[in-house]
Amino acid sequence: MTSEVAPFSLDSSPAAEPAVRVLVDAGKGRVVCLLQERGSYHGFASTLARDFEKNARVVWVETDVIDTVSWLSISEELRAVFLSKAIRQASIVGLGAAGTLLQRLCLTEPKLVRTAVFVDAATRAHPSKASRMVDWLEEHLPLGLPLRLRQAGSAGKPLLQRIRCASLVVTTALADDYLRSQAQALASHLPTAWRLRLTSPGEEDQLMQAVLDFYDVAARCPQKNLRAETATVG
Repeated sequence: MTSEVAPFSLDSSPAAEPAVRVLVDAGKGRVVCLLQERGSYHGFASTLARDFEKNARVVWVETDVIDTVSWLSISEELRAVFLSKAIRQASIVGLGAAGTLLQRLCLTEPKLVRTAVFVDAATRAHPSKASRMVDWLEEHLPLGLPLRLRQAGSAGKPLLQRIRCASLVVTTALADDYLRSQAQALASHLPTAWRLRLTSPGEEDQLMQAVLDFYDVAARCPQKNLRAETATVG
């Protein structure tokens, strides 16, 4: 009696996990996509997914950590996910560093993004102290003179003016001073933006209500530009 021996392979390591993973795809109706970086804002995303599933199709996407090296490849994987799920248009919520992916989608796939919600987002993911200092200097220089060329991971504030979809810019109690200043920059540079600050317990419920309300905003022609209008819930 002879026994079969499995062929020897030099590559015995398991296949690499994709950098973009769909955690939930459920419900029916207009598509709401939740973008969340691994290890961040999971509670917010879970609450939003649960409540939106009642009256919309929810696609909850988790990504690997987004940085100046990985952001472009993750963006391309995310685009491939939208194609594989046959998503032609969606209201998209970018939580934390995933907000940079949402900015890129708004710029490169404008027909895909119906409305955009940025929660504790910055113009680039996980900036270094040096990048934060340059951001501050650029904000205070005449005419917004840039100190650098467009670098990897940077949307660039001038490019934000090209984003035409209705946008909601939110900060929670998790946001530090830098993220709050970045939110103000986003709200002031986006042509059509609302600004909301959440400062008290129960933020998940408050964020859910704000996103639900924003879900019904007209995608193409909002009745008025509320860029300068802010609200604080707390």
